[in-house]
Parts: sequence; structure tokens; C-alpha cells
Amino acid sequence: NDAQREYLQKLLPPDIFSRITFLQAPKGQQFSVWAQDYTEGDNKVQILPLTYLGGGPRKTPINPQNEFIYELEKTGVEVRRVPVEFAGGNVFIAVDGNGKKVLLNGADDYFFTALTYKESGQLISEEEYKGIIKKAFNVDDVVMIGMRDENGQLVRQNRFIFHIDQSMVPVGDGVVAMPKLEFPPNYLTKEEIYLEWRNSVMDLAKKYGIDVEIVRDAAEYKIPDSWDYGQENKLRFEQNKIDRAYAEKIRLYILSDEITAYQNIIKERGFQIIDLLVSPDNIKNFQAYTNGIIYTDKENGQKTIIMPIFPNEQGEYKMEGLNLKN
Repeated sequence: NDAQREYLQKLLPPDIFSRITFLQAPKGQQFSVWAQDYTEGDNKVQILPLTYLGGGPRKTPINPQNEFIYELEKTGVEVRRVPVEFAGGNVFIAVDGNGKKVLLNGADDYFFTALTYKESGQLISEEEYKGIIKKAFNVDDVVMIGMRDENGQLVRQNRFIFHIDQSMVPVGDGVVAMPKLEFPPNYLTKEEIYLEWRNSVMDLAKKYGIDVEIVRDAAEYKIPDSWDYGQENKLRFEQNKIDRAYAEKIRLYILSDEITAYQNIIKERGFQIIDLLVSPDNIKNFQAYTNGIIYTDKENGQKTIIMPIFPNEQGEYKMEGLNLKN
């Protein structure tokens, strides 16, 4: 809108401001700062999904909240809507180690597509989804990036890498940069975290004078018939606190396992991997060194990466530590 345009004019140097093409926002349109998540493509063609897979309540094809992308047609960009869900931050086009043009696609996109189809009384298989995406993006193959359950079905992405641009970025033909999680020396091992949880469960049962059966990481208490609702509720409340503390500590290992699974998928396609070191704090704060933009500089033809760096404990952005290493 006009106020945003005036703000940008004050903020940006004139030579940059003069290179911006402004499009009028449809009345009432809500925008996200994650501009790349609405659609995917280039300055000739944009591929528009069924809905905007962004934050907040899930959108529906009846109210997709991404129709403003059609405004790009006024600048000569062709907009093609496809009958599947995807988020711009969850797809990458790359050339794999075998020279094939592939689309790397996060598992959530198929998950939400299947959900949308189910809600409309239809079904879509993973292969059907991949066929549509393959044709839309004109690639040789589609590689789904995600974990699978015991039946081989794709499951939701980890909430800390809900888009694959938080866990990878293709930086050249057959080359992908990915995070490598470094645990501090004092960070508990998986086994130590589990033992801590188990001991807490046993102590809680002892406190209430009851028996408990532990199967893997689930605790089943033997509740006496004489207990009233208040007593049981108090026990469950304390148990939930123990479980939440356990989940908080173990989740980084779960995430590390998921990143390793992604790396294996990438390696199978012949990609070379460049490690970008990340700390647990980076992960907790959704700080992804891979969440950048690669482009070719028009003036000198040089491939360039706009790469994020992150603040230290004092809130200062400095070229030191992991910022400098990466």
C-alpha cells in the first residue's frame, strides 16, 4: 500500500528503490514477511499452489490467500496454478550428481496435499503428486525429502525444519550445503537423558507409593481404586512435567537423526554435501544458515549467495564463531 511504499522510499538508497516494481495489493490482503513461501518460479513463470502454506490457520482452496500473485501478470510474468499444495521454501530445483534436473520437495507438501484432497472427498497418491509437480516444474525427477513411518508413508517434517530451506541449499551442480549439529561438550547423551527421565518416573511412583511399568519411554502407573480424581490428576500433572522436560532435551537428537536421514537421501542422488555447523541455540531459535538466496550477478556474471548470519548473546552481529566458519 502507499504507506509501505513511502516507508521503503525513506529506508532504501535511491538506486535500489528505483529498481523496484510495485504492484497494488488487493484490498484486505494479508501478507507474510516470507515472500518466497507463496509461490515458486522465476521472472518468466511462477508456479502457484492451491493455497498459501504459511503460518496461522491452514488455508483452503476456497480461500487460498495467495491470489494476489496474479498481479505479477501485469509485469509479463506467467502464473500457472497447479492442483497441489507446496510452500516456496519447501522446494528446490537442482542438478544432482548424475546430471539430472531434480526437484527436492519437503514431505509436508505431499502431507497437506493429501489432507486437502481427503477433505474434498478425494485421494491423491504420492506418485500422483510427484507426477503433477514433475510436469509443473519441468524436471527429470522429484525427490521427496522426509522421514517415513513403518509402512513407508511420508510423515510430517520436524517443526524446526518445517521447510527444507532450513536444512539444505543447493549451491552448484551436484553440491548441497546442509547443517551439521554440534552438541556442546556438557550436553547429555541420548542414554543419559533417557536414564534421567526413567529415574524421575521411578521417583514419582515412589513418592505416591504406587508401582509403575515402563515400556521404552512410556510410563503406566498402577492407580489404586481408592484414589479420587484429584489425586490422580495431581500425579498426571507431575508426570506431564517430567515428560515435557524429557521431550525438550531429546528433541535435538531427534532432529539430528532427521537431518542425517535427509543427508542420506541427498547422497543417494549423487550430491556432494558441504557441512554448515549449527549449535543447539541456532536450532531452537530457527536460525538456519541455509536459508539464503543464490543468484547470478547481472553485472559480472558471478554466482552470489545472500547468506544469513546470527547475533551473539549480546545481540551483536559479528563475523566470528559459527558466522565466520560457515
